[in-house]
Amino acid sequence: AQRLAASLPPGVDAERKKRRAGTRESAKRRKRQKRENDILCVKQAGIAVPSLSEVLKGSKGAIVIPSLKEALTKPEASEVKEPKAQLEESASAQLAQGEPLPVPVRQPVCYEDLEDDAPTPSAPSAPLRLAGDAEADSPQVDHNRLALALNRLAKDSKRRARVAEAAKARSVFITNLPFKAKEEEIRGWLEPAGDIKGLRLNRDKVTTKALGYGHVQFASPQAAEAAVKQCDKIELHGRVMRVAPVSSEKFQFELPNNIKEDLRALISEAYEGMNISTIKDAWQCRHPGEKLNTTKWGFKNFSAALRTLEGVQLEHHLDKTLTFLAFFQDSPAHRAFLEAKAKKMAAAPPEMTPGEVRRAAAEADIPESRKSKVAKVETAATGDSK
Repeated sequence: AQRLAASLPPGVDAERKKRRAGTRESAKRRKRQKRENDILCVKQAGIAVPSLSEVLKGSKGAIVIPSLKEALTKPEASEVKEPKAQLEESASAQLAQGEPLPVPVRQPVCYEDLEDDAPTPSAPSAPLRLAGDAEADSPQVDHNRLALALNRLAKDSKRRARVAEAAKARSVFITNLPFKAKEEEIRGWLEPAGDIKGLRLNRDKVTTKALGYGHVQFASPQAAEAAVKQCDKIELHGRVMRVAPVSSEKFQFELPNNIKEDLRALISEAYEGMNISTIKDAWQCRHPGEKLNTTKWGFKNFSAALRTLEGVQLEHHLDKTLTFLAFFQDSPAHRAFLEAKAKKMAAAPPEMTPGEVRRAAAEADIPESRKSKVAKVETAATGDSK
């Protein structure tokens, strides 16, 4: 419409030119309203419309075709037969009693039925119903309109999935960002890979503080691939920032290879089955002036970093539940620890219920002189209840 309006000669009426032009926002609004009407029409027919996330995951197709076949082949699921005899009997009974007939209400199917109040000769109106008719209250499905709505929804679902996949190919996930890093520093870190179209840093909804991760969208998929290759593992403000392609799987941090080899060597030499804090202290003793701060590489604590070592298994201490011990998986020391753990679990008394724990704590606070009185009162109460 805008192109047609621009092509009109200068002498044409301004009002006519304005009517032919239209606006981009109104076109978007009409398109969005048309999609909502199609979804409403399909849902009234009992057909499930999958979301965009379900289509991208592959759990459901763009449109459930078997549901469409059922809706178009089964008359009880797609049509509502009007009980003409019941309507005639109720109308004649009301006329005999002198009561006026209720005004028939038109049953709309989608938004297009509400555009014109009066039915046109070319488009027959929807069936009329009387108020209080339970069978006529359910909407009637127009097969032609339903087929058109399903076709439009299928095309739109495929289009939205293609757009989402294209945006995903041009986007990267950035994490382990310094909390005091500014947006200009993040852009300066990633701009050598290509033109940045959008940068989103996730923040806390309450405090609005940075959470240390975000998403970046580049102008092309080639720029996103270059960012993963060139900008990954760059240090800023004491943290090694990471770049990875957008994926549904959780991102896994990793230690540098030299630190991995040092930790494995320490465990195999003399620290297998010992507290993991001694391993950290031993590493720092062998590297004077250096501090093994695993948060630099994105780990929450030292135990989380040790879990990423291949072949290393962490076990809880038998007596100190907050202490971890490091073992090589299926080693003799590890098997001996598991046997000792099984024996202790077999010999341990059954755990107390929360009620028993509270009762024991309460009894510990009662003096010895009052315990006998409390026991007598409980015995008397038990006898009365019996």
